[in-house]
Amino acid sequence: MQIIQYQDLDSNVSDKIQSIINFVSNKYIFDSTEMTVSVDIRDNLDFDGHAVVDPCDEDDDYPLNFELEFSDALFSTVELGGDQFWLTLVHEMVHIKQFALNELRNFPKSIRWNGKFYRMPNGKIDLAKYLDYPWEVEAYSVEKNLYNEWKTSYTALDTAT
Repeated sequence: MQIIQYQDLDSNVSDKIQSIINFVSNKYIFDSTEMTVSVDIRDNLDFDGHAVVDPCDEDDDYPLNFELEFSDALFSTVELGGDQFWLTLVHEMVHIKQFALNELRNFPKSIRWNGKFYRMPNGKIDLAKYLDYPWEVEAYSVEKNLYNEWKTSYTALDTAT
């Protein structure tokens, strides 16, 4: 897997980003060697939220190229010692898994989840229903356990060296 980070980040932060991306993709995606994940931290995003996954080759049933975009506000939690950025990174990696395995697919006015279509008026997610969408239910239901599992393995590696 190729991981591209657009910003020049502290090496510890950069290593953690790469470690989480690899951890989640290795857990869920049988062969991620051909995948590319780009990470971009931006002043403002094109939607209401702190993070988004964009499958760059969205027309493919099994996309291999993704861009993860995070808001500066969310990324600032790293400097404060919080876990929110890391949890969100795990959450967004679950969405990458969903796209890569063709469980989730965006269309101009709908989203397909495991064969069922969800209408998106004006091509946008209904924020009032956001937590009820099944792809979000899955991502939220596993993010904390995945993060804690990664954190345990990352800490074990860190103390072993």
